[in-house]
Amino acid sequence: MKKTLKLVCLLVMLSVFVMSLAMISMAEGKEVSYKSTINSDIPLKFSRLVNDFIRRNPKKYTKYSSKDTYFVLDNYDVYKYLGFSGKSKSFFKDNLLIINGIGTSGSMRKSFVNTGVTINDGIINVSYTQTVPPVITADHVYVTDIIELKKSDVKGVDLTKQKITTRSIYTTSRPSDTPRSDTYFTNGLIYIDAQKLIQKPSQVEKVKVKTAKKKQLKVSWKKIDGVKYEVKYSLKKSMKNAKFKKNIKNNKVTLKKLKSGKKYYIKVRAYQKIENKTYIGKWSEKIANIVK
Repeated sequence: MKKTLKLVCLLVMLSVFVMSLAMISMAEGKEVSYKSTINSDIPLKFSRLVNDFIRRNPKKYTKYSSKDTYFVLDNYDVYKYLGFSGKSKSFFKDNLLIINGIGTSGSMRKSFVNTGVTINDGIINVSYTQTVPPVITADHVYVTDIIELKKSDVKGVDLTKQKITTRSIYTTSRPSDTPRSDTYFTNGLIYIDAQKLIQKPSQVEKVKVKTAKKKQLKVSWKKIDGVKYEVKYSLKKSMKNAKFKKNIKNNKVTLKKLKSGKKYYIKVRAYQKIENKTYIGKWSEKIANIVK
């Protein structure tokens, strides 16, 4: 009995010791394998959507701009919708991207370098070094860092929180002078859920209806990129008892098996499915034509 009790106590002490080591290791920070691409050339669509979102939410984001934000992209559909390219659908099975808006460059010569990614207390920590030249021009560039991480490496990590450490090295025009270096910390950039940038497709415009063969009407409209369409048609102006034609990939369709000599009223709308959620645009203005 005493031997059993001693063994239990020993196992408990060993468990506490192992947990202590794990906590110390966590506090010190776990190195994470990553790839960093710092590039000012981000998709115009992404930049526009970010700025539009901030303007639509002035109370929460009034102090910030796109350079103060970061996004987590772990789904190919959202990645593609935001205007990014270069990564395949299979990439997102095992990987994700963190897009950091790390600042505005006062000169093309000022450079940012990602010097490390660690996990500390369940939060991503990213370190940067920026070199500031002695002469800063008025040329401003929005600088982003696209960080590739394995999903397995950040399992259990709260990706809605991020801490940034930036070391700024101010160079001098005189070779004999020693560059000045400052290190500053921040609680991180402002996290924004990338899905909140997704907007409903715009209203379909320039709908045209032409008579085709007997008992048919040809419908066409202005194309919207990346969407599918739905056509609604009825014999009644109120659109009561309307019929629908869905899953239209092109910006035109032929309605068949209609009643000769009858006037049909037609509307069109666009929709888009992104990560198992459907975003539906407004119906177009009603248009009518008589069938042969």
